[in-house]
Amino acid sequence: MNAEQPLVTVSMPAYNTANTLEEAVNSILNQTYKNIEIILTANPSLDNTVEVAKRLASEHSQITVQLLKERMNPGASRNQGFEVAEGKYIAIMDCDDIAFPDRIKKEVAYLETHPEVYLVGAGSIIIDSKGNKQNEVKVQATDPKSIAELLPNSNPFINSTLLFRNEGYRYREKFSTSQDYDILLRFLTDGKVMVNLDEPLVYYRLSDSSNSIVGVSDAGHAAIREKIKDLYRQRRDTGKDNYEEDQMQEINTIMEIETEKQKAWREVRTYIRSGNLGEVRKLSKSYFMKYKDVKGFLAYFYSLLPDNLARFLLNQRKRLT
Repeated sequence: MNAEQPLVTVSMPAYNTANTLEEAVNSILNQTYKNIEIILTANPSLDNTVEVAKRLASEHSQITVQLLKERMNPGASRNQGFEVAEGKYIAIMDCDDIAFPDRIKKEVAYLETHPEVYLVGAGSIIIDSKGNKQNEVKVQATDPKSIAELLPNSNPFINSTLLFRNEGYRYREKFSTSQDYDILLRFLTDGKVMVNLDEPLVYYRLSDSSNSIVGVSDAGHAAIREKIKDLYRQRRDTGKDNYEEDQMQEINTIMEIETEKQKAWREVRTYIRSGNLGEVRKLSKSYFMKYKDVKGFLAYFYSLLPDNLARFLLNQRKRLT
């Protein structure tokens, strides 16, 4: 390792990502920037994710594996890695994404030459579950002022592109999703300067294996984001929020009232997003037969299209929405 390069800790929680974990890890090991440690936090999984993680650690000295006894949400999993992180910088990486070879080099170079900046992100190129490129996601804002104006209403960052200074921040574990949005808003109220590089540095996979959307209802996801925004407004107006005292009861109530039909359709949508047409075909057929909802029939018809045509139609829909 080059002693002149500051150490970067790459945080990678893993759950049900056996098929993509090695490719994601290799994209970090093959970085042009070499002073890197990887913390793989392996959750108990339904596939052989844990075995893949242990094998990779046995083959590469840069990798440390944390074996969790029970499944944790993504924020709680990352916190386990943060506890042992030795890097000057922390890089966020999901175990189904692929980093460009010069991602870490470019992001570290920016923070090293801009000591006033706390965090840097970048754009991405979307790929489906099979690795087929779909479209580029350009950053919504690049400069600190624009980001500070946009962030209280929407998240202009792509999580797997983030690199920030290791100053002891942790994710808040009561949130089952959107923990990344909460920590970004806490950076904002603490006066941290954040930027985006106007170029893609990660292939962002629309995954069907570990996507948190599968486990959180649409209403629950929206309620969590609204709670995060409310906590931000509390800090902005009073200098503190009531997160520690808040039992999140209203969120828990909303999470409990999702119907089986709503859950079934969310799963169909997730597989449509990831490009897994085989699962779309199976689930949409079951959905239509059970609920007689025309959405199930349309999804089933979509699943019969050739892969290239299905991807084209999905991309066109994304550009219009």
